[in-house]
Amino acid sequence: MKEKLLKYTCEGARIHIVFLNDAVRQMQKAHALSEEDASRLGQAAAIAQCLTADRKEDNASVAVTLRFPDAGKNYVAIAEIDGRVRGMCENAERSVSGEVVLEVTQKLTVRGDYSSIVEGADTEDAIAQYYKTSQQVEARCAVLTFGDTYCCLSVEQFPITCEAEEIYRHAADREWEYLRPFITATELTDSSLDIFKKYRKVAETPLKFGCTCTRRSVRAALSAIDEEELKKIADGDGFVSVNCKYCGKHYRIDISEG
Repeated sequence: MKEKLLKYTCEGARIHIVFLNDAVRQMQKAHALSEEDASRLGQAAAIAQCLTADRKEDNASVAVTLRFPDAGKNYVAIAEIDGRVRGMCENAERSVSGEVVLEVTQKLTVRGDYSSIVEGADTEDAIAQYYKTSQQVEARCAVLTFGDTYCCLSVEQFPITCEAEEIYRHAADREWEYLRPFITATELTDSSLDIFKKYRKVAETPLKFGCTCTRRSVRAALSAIDEEELKKIADGDGFVSVNCKYCGKHYRIDISEG
């Protein structure tokens, strides 16, 4: 299955679905993650990429942090609207609520950053709570794993704005039931997407592991550190080594350069 974000629409609802595989393996390799950590990071990455589907501003991105009650870690993924996705996991305090914690940060060029934190009985419930509280829409969501492919499916109800649209009030629920064979499937086959043929496809975005870090951005971050501190961490040749915490790319920066 090729990595992609697919956007569909039908009368009364929109459907978004993400498939990720190689990008997750590259994140696992970049950070030497266990299979369990890679799986949970794959879920966060699929969710983040699915949530970019509604973003229309240039350079917009979505950051998703997942925290599970049985793990003292944050699983952080960032997805760009051009299809790039990256992520990492970091140590964190364990959740005391016994629920899955989902934090979503939308990075928007015009309106600035907007963050929302919700909790749910499981990952899918947390996503639904996010749509309801932060986006003010009803949505049904599924986070699925087919072998090494991570999938996030959302079915979002269009708002009812007039009496003529009342016939679409339960469109998302109807489409969710129609898609149940896909949601409950145990494997992903070449014909798995046939169920989506009844919908109108409005967009398809190829996805890949990728980052926005650059030598310039790393140098800018180092410029905020005191000069004497930089000298302490530099090697004998006056270079500081930095690894991007999201993609793992290595930079060797000459601190003598302005």
